[in-house]
Amino acid sequence: MKKALILSGLLATLYGCGGGGLSTGLDIPIGGGGGGVGGSSHVSLEFLGVSKSSVNAGESFTVSWQVSFSSITNSYFVMAYLNTSPELPASEGDYMFYRNCGSSIYGCGSTGSISCDYRINSYGDAVVSCGRSNYRVPFLGKGYLILKACVYGDSMQKICDVKSVPITLN
Repeated sequence: MKKALILSGLLATLYGCGGGGLSTGLDIPIGGGGGGVGGSSHVSLEFLGVSKSSVNAGESFTVSWQVSFSSITNSYFVMAYLNTSPELPASEGDYMFYRNCGSSIYGCGSTGSISCDYRINSYGDAVVSCGRSNYRVPFLGKGYLILKACVYGDSMQKICDVKSVPITLN
């Protein structure tokens, strides 16, 4: 009985200290112990820029960003929007592009960029294409490109930061 109590106490002590967590063998932590990255999840958009502040139909521009982050998934994601004000639009589901980042498997680490084409489609609508998507531009003239970067915290809550830069679409 005494040995069982000592063993129980020893196991409780070991579990209470956390462990090394689990490993996938790919340097991607899937579990943590002892107050690892889960309790200190954060994201900060350090830089957001566009290669052209004024873009004419038929031209391309590049969106670039730099993010400081820590998360339980060792990754973050960005969503870009166009709006007439520097705030996020009411409908955040209608984004210009979405991209996962953070690991070399995504092609972007703490910095990223994406090339976009601005054009008028066959229906007369102004659209921006960043990769595969055709995003209908909500304004012509002066507005803002807004980038939202997010990570998931230890309770899988979204933690986000937002930046905007002026852009004119002619």
